[in-house]
Amino acid sequence: MTRQRGHMDEALARRLLDEMAEENLCQWVNLSLMGESLLHPQALAIAEHGVRLGLPIHLITNMSLLTPEHLRYLLDLPIAHLALSLQTSSPEDFLLKKAPDRFSFEQSMETVEQAVRAKLEMHSPTEISIHFLTTRLERPSGISLLEGTRERLTLTRHFRERARSWAKEYTIPNSSNANILEPLSLWLGLDGFVPLLPGVALCFKRATLWANTLLLEGVKIEARKGGTCQLALDTLGVLWDGRLTLCCLDFDGILSFGKVSQGTIIDAIRSEEYRNLRQALEGHRLVHPFCQQCRGHVKGPLARRLVPGSVPALAGEAWKYLGRFHLRRTLRRLPQELTRYLGR
Repeated sequence: MTRQRGHMDEALARRLLDEMAEENLCQWVNLSLMGESLLHPQALAIAEHGVRLGLPIHLITNMSLLTPEHLRYLLDLPIAHLALSLQTSSPEDFLLKKAPDRFSFEQSMETVEQAVRAKLEMHSPTEISIHFLTTRLERPSGISLLEGTRERLTLTRHFRERARSWAKEYTIPNSSNANILEPLSLWLGLDGFVPLLPGVALCFKRATLWANTLLLEGVKIEARKGGTCQLALDTLGVLWDGRLTLCCLDFDGILSFGKVSQGTIIDAIRSEEYRNLRQALEGHRLVHPFCQQCRGHVKGPLARRLVPGSVPALAGEAWKYLGRFHLRRTLRRLPQELTRYLGR
């Protein structure tokens, strides 16, 4: 990342949350775009302001700064969702995060335990998810993490055993039985949640090449001008200095447009620049070089080390292809729409 770092002004954050609530702009609010949420000195105050406005506040943390006091504060508010971004499943892989010596894999696991226990003790409605990366479909910089189906099944069984122990200790229902489609989902390497307890889940997230930037030397990207991106159509990001961006992968703010520090979110999304970007994506045209590279093809003799040429990888490509026709969003919404229709 080359752009300047900083913290969003608390007054600006509060004003943005006010507008989101008043204009009903979003279905959920994630308090980070890049970096660790709790590094912001007013992170908890901003989260509380969002909750008081009735916004579904989501907070992602790598747990390096998540103290027991922070945990109880967030669970007591309560925020809608707390994502514990563990990412790696062993002390050896944890070293890839290049965390300070004072923060270890064992401490991360201990914090996960504290978080689940605090939720159960407080009967908090906050949903907790424990996140791990899988490189089944893409290997950033050629690194492998939880790539084998057996590895993910073993990790799932470990957490299910912990869940049974928690359920017994706190006398609550145990919802950690395996789904019949679970092995298939793990084999494909798709993003997915594995329920452990009511409001507690394991999450396997697909690692990405981060807009095709985490490559190996000698690997090239063939830009793609046709296609769309459901992420850019469904989400909006605000960088710390008030600039808006289409994408959470836009780590350098290349896709930025408008500046809410000098106006409102409504003004920005009504701008000609934003409308042109949306119309292009809806018309299956990738007009920005950043998007063309992000959605491009990995080429070169080392391409297989980044994008495995396996059946799961091909299925993942097919899943991305479906996004061009908005079918992914339709499939994801189908269960909730059926539930609404049936009145359950």
